[in-house]
Amino acid sequence: MITTNHIRGEGWTWFRRKRWHGKAVDFLDALTAAPSHVRVDFVPVGIEDEAISWLRQHDEREYSFVDATSFAFMRAKGIEEALAFDGDFAAAGFVELRP
Repeated sequence: MITTNHIRGEGWTWFRRKRWHGKAVDFLDALTAAPSHVRVDFVPVGIEDEAISWLRQHDEREYSFVDATSFAFMRAKGIEEALAFDGDFAAAGFVELRP
């Protein structure tokens, strides 16, 4: 499985907004402790630029910046499936895998 540093940050923020500090720490630890199962790649500037360009052209949904960087990252890597929760990835043309 591959994810990005942006998703890692979004996961931390989600847990913290729920006031679940321990779970937020567990989330970070799980990503760090499972290097053979999960790879965290950093989103390069070029991918962010593509995401910004994409966001400027898409007003049909309230896409987040992290969603847009994920879309650009996935397109660059040829990834078609995403673990997702809200329908945004499907709307952007990807296959959503629900937990």
